[in-house]
Parts: sequence; structure tokens; C-alpha cells
Amino acid sequence: MEKQAASIDGVQKLHKLNAEDVIIGYVGWERIIGYEFNYVPSQSYFAGKIYFESGEEMEARFLKFKKSEEALVKKIFTQTSKLNHVGILRSFFFAYYEPQNIWILCYDRFDQLLSELVDDEDPATNNRILWCRTVIRNLLRTLKHIHFHDLFHMGLEETCNYVVVPSGIKIINVQNRLEDLDDPVDPEQVNSWRIKNLKALRDMLKKNMMLPEYDSWLGRNSFFDFFDNEDYE
Repeated sequence: MEKQAASIDGVQKLHKLNAEDVIIGYVGWERIIGYEFNYVPSQSYFAGKIYFESGEEMEARFLKFKKSEEALVKKIFTQTSKLNHVGILRSFFFAYYEPQNIWILCYDRFDQLLSELVDDEDPATNNRILWCRTVIRNLLRTLKHIHFHDLFHMGLEETCNYVVVPSGIKIINVQNRLEDLDDPVDPEQVNSWRIKNLKALRDMLKKNMMLPEYDSWLGRNSFFDFFDNEDYE
């Protein structure tokens, strides 16, 4: 592969993918052969494009990882690739970006991280509450799908592990699997990890919705209290 070089204007020019040092990604039957993105040192992800053998191109996002996080980025890509679900953002490939000494993980396009979401709309409106209900329902279904495939997230309390897309909210950075448990055949330990995932999701939602603006949402408190009921542990 041609040596990668940093661009003066910050826009990283087209780089070819090489099977020797990156997992080659596909979108449908289209093989990805290259990428480019706008590198901004202060950001945790970058906007860019991926290119296909057919000559087509598509917008994408590139998450940044430290040079020392090689094992982590590979683990996230491997586990995420096992999950074909509408609530999981697709990942296409990972690569080492030499000019900045970072690893990048290429994801499908998203608008922003949930942690960046600026809400200009009054959350007390019926439309916003309905949107939140839909998002919560879809996130619970997505988590059920993750658990069904014997995977765990273990970072769902952090808003940086969710992205905003036009259809709602999707999960990124799935990285743990059943084999990571001390005793992967112990049903109590498996159940304990699943409950930890649910409570982490609850904590993220609670932090963002246990606010005075949402006090008109009947049933909100009961929903969060459900997770603390010992009968379900």
C-alpha cells in the first residue's frame, strides 16, 4: 500500500485499503477499496467517505483510537460485525492511520454522538415524549438482540456509545462476548452481566430524563424503578 501522508489542509486524500493490514469491508456486494476523511485532532471521530470498486462512493464516519488500542478496535469491529440489527450502527473496516499514529474504525454515516446532541425543543411536548418512548423501546430491543448473540456492551452508561441518526438512536462499540466471563457456562454470571447492561442503559436514560422538564411524563419514574426491583435480579 502506498505510504499514507498527512494533508496540509486537513482533508486526508484517498487511501487504498490493503488486505494485509486491514479487514476489507463490504456494503452489500460492493467491495470497499479506499477512504478519505477530514482529520481534526480535537475530535473523537471524523467525517469522510468510502470508495468502492465500482467507482461509487458513500459518506462514512471514522472513530479515532490511540495507537495502544489496537486490540480494542479489532475487538469492537469483530463483535459488531456479528450483529446485523437496525439498532446497531454498521462498521465496515478498521485500519492503522500512520500519519497521525492512530487506529480508525469506519462506521456508517451518523449525524452526531448522543453526547453532542443539543436539544432546542421543549422536552415536555407530546412529540418529544413520544420520540423518547420510541427510542427507549428500540434500544431495549437492540440490547435484547446483543444478548441473544451472547455479546455484552458494558459501556451503555456513556452517551459516547450512542449515535444520532435520522431514524433515532443507534448503539456503537459493542466489544464483550460470553467467553470474556470468568465462567461463561455459569448462568448466574451470564444473567448478572445482562442485568449490568440493562442497568447501564437505565443509568444513561435516567441521567438525561430525570429532569424537571420531563415531570409531566406519567410512568417515567415507574419505568426507572422497575430496574431496581430485586425480584427481577
